[in-house]
Amino acid sequence: MKQILAINGSPRAHGNTAALLERAALPLREAGYTVEIVQLSKMDLRPCRGCAACVEKGFRCKTQDEIEILLDQMRAADGILLASPIYMWQVSTLLKQVFDRLVSYFHRPDPQLVGKPVFVLSTSAGPFVYRKGIAYMEEIAHHLGMRPAGHLSQLGASPKPVNGKVFGRFLKLVEGSRTDHRPSLKELFNFMLQQGSAMAFLPEDRKYFIEHGWDKGLYYYPCKINFLKRGIMRFVGWAAGKFAGKIVDESAA
Repeated sequence: MKQILAINGSPRAHGNTAALLERAALPLREAGYTVEIVQLSKMDLRPCRGCAACVEKGFRCKTQDEIEILLDQMRAADGILLASPIYMWQVSTLLKQVFDRLVSYFHRPDPQLVGKPVFVLSTSAGPFVYRKGIAYMEEIAHHLGMRPAGHLSQLGASPKPVNGKVFGRFLKLVEGSRTDHRPSLKELFNFMLQQGSAMAFLPEDRKYFIEHGWDKGLYYYPCKINFLKRGIMRFVGWAAGKFAGKIVDESAA
């Protein structure tokens, strides 16, 4: 049985976002999926201290809290529902705090998270204010090597049921094989950016990418990339190499 982890980023364990997650879990459970809802407000999760030891030296975070418990739950899940209320056009402090703690995974993506499908949910007090928050959560997922697969936003305490059809693409990815994945140009560009940065800057990043076989190729794992996308990405890679070489020559002049 496939496992879905639903992360509630609201400080209110019984607020609008929690209610939306419960309604979202209903059609998933009816379809045979196990859905576990995690309340970040009930976990011991502390802010990033900005020491950069995890990024620059590859050290495990020195902050002793429950971030590793959350990460283990994410790794074990077949798919993730990521939910937050929108405060001042952005995600909650609780969820932002978790994202900050994952900074080393932006440099060195966790192989157990790479390719994992993510569905984003939000609640807000007014229309249209959710867009930046939704885009931000999806961007975070992209840079962790995960696969955003849809989103849903509802106003306040709306009792409107969640139609299970909204999870169509998400569940297709949950049930599918990574080799069937057809990465978008955005996903390919994000990977190229991480790959290029890893090979050019921090030694820890370079070593990690080589160890995982990510120093070459167009994506994290074998998948379906059509001829046009391959051509575009190879051209971009060639152009980026030329540009970087020019900068080096000019700095040495």
